Order: sequence, then structure tokens, then C-alpha cells
Amino acid sequence: MNEVVLPFKSVLSDWREYVSVLPEYKSQETWTKNYERGIFTGKKIENKNKKIVAHMAKEFEMKQSAQLSKKAFSGKTGKLDMNKLAKYQIVDDIFKRATYLPEGKNHGLTVLLDWSGSICDEVTDLLEQSMILAMFCRKVNIPYRVYLFSDAYSYTNKDEYGFAQNDGKLIEIMSNEMNNRQHKEMMGYLGCIYANYFSQKISWRNYQKSIASYNEFFGEFESIQEDGSYWDLECNFRPQDYRLGGTPLDQTLVALRQLLPEFNAQYGLEKSILTVITDGFSHGAEFLRKGNEEMEDYRQQEKTMEDEGGYYFRSQKSRDMIDPFLNKVFPLESKSDYYGRNGFKITQNLLDWISETTGVIVTGYFVLGRKQDLYSVLEHTNEYRKTDTDIAWREIRKEGKIFTAHGYNKLFLTAANNLGTAGNDELGDEFIDAKKVRVMAAFKRNQKSKTTSRFLTNEFIKEIA
Repeated sequence: MNEVVLPFKSVLSDWREYVSVLPEYKSQETWTKNYERGIFTGKKIENKNKKIVAHMAKEFEMKQSAQLSKKAFSGKTGKLDMNKLAKYQIVDDIFKRATYLPEGKNHGLTVLLDWSGSICDEVTDLLEQSMILAMFCRKVNIPYRVYLFSDAYSYTNKDEYGFAQNDGKLIEIMSNEMNNRQHKEMMGYLGCIYANYFSQKISWRNYQKSIASYNEFFGEFESIQEDGSYWDLECNFRPQDYRLGGTPLDQTLVALRQLLPEFNAQYGLEKSILTVITDGFSHGAEFLRKGNEEMEDYRQQEKTMEDEGGYYFRSQKSRDMIDPFLNKVFPLESKSDYYGRNGFKITQNLLDWISETTGVIVTGYFVLGRKQDLYSVLEHTNEYRKTDTDIAWREIRKEGKIFTAHGYNKLFLTAANNLGTAGNDELGDEFIDAKKVRVMAAFKRNQKSKTTSRFLTNEFIKEIA
């Protein structure tokens, strides 16, 4: 397990070493400024989303109170009610009564954030959503863990070019075990990552629009001049092992089979949520692939079918797995999965296995980049045959849509273009005396972002409350 999980203390150590060693080709001023921009970004993200987090906390407390009220019961206190004492000859109950509220359930949250190259354009928004969930948990004292699942990290197993080679790692970037100093420090490092990928969004095709977007966020710290002069900050200011890589979701889900029960037991959790945020399907896990013995068995089945005048594709291709802790059999791979339509059903089977054996409630956030991506995901939902894809896509682009699917309690589909959050209710000072058209356009963008972010966070509150 220690080989799969990188604890947050190791993450902090990696970053401390990185920011303290100045490369030969960099100036100290530029290097320091890169780090300071990350600190600025981490603080800005936290301040920007305070209202959203406060809103989530209020919603959570209201739903908690409502749940407790439903379970409230009235009982005797054992003390005499002096107002009823004079009626003791005609009233049986002369004791004071009180309303008792049962204690709320202990909650916990585990977040898996896809750290693959395909989310490059959505890194900032997905990272921010994960940070919001962690900030919420920290505010309401819910135990939590936020992990990147990545195959780009390794201490020792690297190829000749220095790139990591492994089956997947859970990189712990946020945890309730952090003290305030560690939390603040980690927010600065995550701010560095956020700033890096924000900077990479600047394109020559929409250069002026990109500049305006950059200056709107970083203007208090660093601005790009409209005459085209570029800024001297890095787009890759982060340790090499924290770059984007593949999508080892299946590999890390297997590791969670041991990790989640330990997490639940540590805090006595009665309601534990596993949230998976991704934009694509997991790549294959080496240790889940068919071995030589299995492949030989399949070939023998195919040969037998052909010899008997049948068709080899009718041979049995389904596979099961044995849970090592319960010694119980669970489905892993079906015949259709074998023929490579995609591996999402394997992921769903693993999630179902995790849910059944650990008691966690699984929530999925699947980010779609385009309409074509919707079809392959819909195929694996329970509403596939009764869903109008055109209507569904419009709803997904507007604020998101929830589906039920095997392996998930809820599967939330959202479009990449509406993930951003707007934490402020007011428009900035730059809109003072601005033209009405510009103010209205900014207001609509602000409200659209709020609709999506609030829908996302409200659905999360419904799940965890």
C-alpha cells in the first residue's frame, strides 16, 4: 500500500525541495516570482470561493438538522411536571417530557482527481472544484482525502529519459490531517499548478482575449501588456513527477479496497463518500490483464468451438475476480469488454466491488469535451435507451445532468466549458461607467458560472448530508 499512496507530507517535501533549488538557466528573481505567483493564486482561489463554501456549509447544516428532526422522539425526563401534579388522580403522565435528537452520522469524503494529459484544458477548473470540496470538509469538520491518480510519479522506476514507469499512484494533495500551516503551504503549491495551466491557455489565435482573461485573474500580481510584450513567468513551474500522464483509474481503485476501510475505521465513519472526477476511461491495468494460462484457456475454447462446427466468438470470455479479504467472487470483465468496446464496464465493476465491500457511496463527475463523447458514456448508464441525446447535451452544457449507472450511486455529466466557478456576487471595479452591453455580458457570464457551480455543489450536499 505504501508503494501506491504518496502521503501529503511527501508531497510537501517534494515541493519544498523543488522551489529551493535554482536551475542553472534561471535567475533567482524569476524563480522567486514564479513561487510568489503560486502563493498569490492559492490565496485568491481560497478567498474567491469562501462564499460558495459558506453556502455549502449552510446547506449541509440545514439538511442535517432536517434529517435529525425526522428522527426526533419525545420521552420522559424523570422529573415531575408541577403543572400536572395537581391532576395526578386523573392524569397518568405527570412527568416532564423532552424532545430528543439522535446524534448525526459521522461523514467522510475521499476524492480521486484524474491527472491525465487529456484534462489539460480543464486542469484549473477540476483542481478548483476539488479544492472547494476540501475547503467545505475542513469548514464543517468532515474527515477527507483528496488524491490525484497518476502514472507519472515514481521514486525509482524511471526509463532512460528520466520518465516514471509505473502502474499508478495516489498522490495525496489535501487531507484533514494537515494542520493550518501545512494546509496553507499546500494551497500555495496547488496555486503554482493552477497558475501554470492557466498560463498555458494563452493562445495566439485568441491572444487579446487570453490576455484579458489572464490579467483579470492575476492583475494584482502580474499583468501582460496589451502591446504583446510577454511576461517572464514559467508555464511548467512544478516538479517533474507532478506533470500530467495517463489514466490509471482501475489500478488505483484496486488500492482503495484496502485504503477505504482503514480510513472509515480511523474516524468511525458511518457515511463515507467516494467521488471520482475524470474526463475519460481508465487505461488497462497490467495486473488485471489476462495471463498466459488464461489466454491459453481462451484459445482452447475457441478451437473446441470451431472443431465442433460452432463459432469461436461464442466461447466464454467473462472473467471474475476474488476479493482477497472476503474470499468472495465478483465480476470483472464481460464478453463485450473482451472485444474492446471500451473498458468503462471494468471500471464500473471495480466501483461496484469497492462499494459493496467497503460500504462507500460512489459519486462520479464525468467531464465531456464535446457532444461525441456523450454517446460512449451514455451507453453505460441505465437511461441509455430512453435518453434524447440532443436534449441531454443541452442540459449538460447548461448546468449538468445526473444519470444512474452501474457502479455509481450518481453519475454527474458536465461539459468542460461550464466548470469554472464564480465566487463573487459583485462585478469588478473595471465595470464602473462601462457600457451597458459589456456589463450585461459580464453579468450573464457570472450568473451562468454560479448556476453550474451551485448545481454541482448542491448535488454533492444532497449526497453527503
